[in-house]
Amino acid sequence: MEDKIRVIEDVIREYEGEFDEEKTETLMKLISIMEEVHQKSEVVIPQKKVVYEAIENPNKETVSNFVAATFNEPFGVDIEKTMEEFERKKRSVEERMKMIEEMMRHNEVKEKIGKDGIKQIETTIQKIENKLIECLRKEIQKDRVKEEETIPKEEETIPKEEETTKIAVSQESDDKKSCKQKERTTKESDDKKGCEEEEKEVDKKFEKRIKEIKEEEKERREKYLEFKRKYEEHGKNKDYYLELKNPSSECENEIKIGVWMNQKNNSIMDEMDTYEGLNEANKKVKKEIIIEMEKEIEEIERMVSDMKNTKMELDSIKEEKKEVNKPIKIEGNNQRYVRPAHKVEDDEDNIKIEVNKKTETDRVFEQINWRKMEMGIQFKAIDKGKYYVMYARIKGMRDEDIDVNITKNGNLSISGMKIPNKEEKEMIMRMVNHQLRGISEEEKVQIIYQYCQGKYGRFKEIYSIPKNVDIKKIIVSYTEEGILQINLPKYIDFNEIYDPFAFIW
Repeated sequence: MEDKIRVIEDVIREYEGEFDEEKTETLMKLISIMEEVHQKSEVVIPQKKVVYEAIENPNKETVSNFVAATFNEPFGVDIEKTMEEFERKKRSVEERMKMIEEMMRHNEVKEKIGKDGIKQIETTIQKIENKLIECLRKEIQKDRVKEEETIPKEEETIPKEEETTKIAVSQESDDKKSCKQKERTTKESDDKKGCEEEEKEVDKKFEKRIKEIKEEEKERREKYLEFKRKYEEHGKNKDYYLELKNPSSECENEIKIGVWMNQKNNSIMDEMDTYEGLNEANKKVKKEIIIEMEKEIEEIERMVSDMKNTKMELDSIKEEKKEVNKPIKIEGNNQRYVRPAHKVEDDEDNIKIEVNKKTETDRVFEQINWRKMEMGIQFKAIDKGKYYVMYARIKGMRDEDIDVNITKNGNLSISGMKIPNKEEKEMIMRMVNHQLRGISEEEKVQIIYQYCQGKYGRFKEIYSIPKNVDIKKIIVSYTEEGILQINLPKYIDFNEIYDPFAFIW
């Protein structure tokens, strides 16, 4: 694979979530699989959605989609094998340290993380180094004790006539052994006391920090509940933000609050990992805090993710408004619309005025021929093993607007027509009236026609059906979220070799 560090950077750049230990491990597993399948071939970085789904929820579908998206040409992924490889991957300490070394040698990485980032990494590595030396010291000490315990006792064979000398030597030997035993016992006692004192010190620091966290908890909890309240009120409601002066900026500011809260939570989680050797009571407290934090982090990430989707919709609307707001040249003298003077003598002539019930919106949209407007729809295909799935997102349609059938030639035909509903028409009309005041209805029709091109109108796609599909069991569904999905079940006993994705490319 080409420059691995660059690939890692690019994937991180496409991911819009927050990294923790689990997601970092998922990322590195995906990179390892990419190394194996690509060898010398060029790597394509998947789109944001594919990267996000693979890291957030690694399963058969998301991981295989990720791997397939790294190729320029269509590539049939062996889902079972890919997932087995993904789940089997367990990186050793040596692999992790090697990756850290490679990344820290990369000048671009150093420039991006900056001096503060490098300092934090150095501190963490120093802790790892200290832990390694401490573990090694303890094991050496254990070996030394075992060696001393296994030294064989020398049998003393001294003649009877030298009994007095024997007793003296024996006594001296016993004294030496006793001294060694005492020294060993004293050393072990000192080590034990040192460990106990160290553990007590850790417990004291932990209890002090927990007290501080609980004091801060009230303020933190209030911010969390306020963020959650705003999310539940309007987090997924773009119409709420559209009423504000700067919709996208307002939404982004609320997202930043959620991200900041999770940074704080993750900081506390990282701090909890540094407390080792706690007593049972404090271990229980630590576990409860970690569980509570993980739950809150997960919930905030979900809310932030939804709000990011809302912001993307707001940004899209903003771009669409820019398109509509393009200046229009009107040849000739500038003209102003003047209401004609009209006097109705009700009492004298008893003229009845017929009220035109049609609004301007109705009149303008009636002049647009939606059948002449082309709507581009791109379907995606996934091999699920026992069946294929084709799907596309087409919001704002009804079941009766969609037609899926098999043609005489045995192909799959998907067609339909999307027309803006009442609310969408009014929104488009308000946007045009706000941006381009004083123009005629004819000009409004032309502008709205250009704006709706590609977003509304008719669509028709025809795909060849793979030979191993049982056409009698094809199922079509359209969800409330606007997903048109077609399931194409396979024949159970079909064994012919073919390209499973040939019908969609």
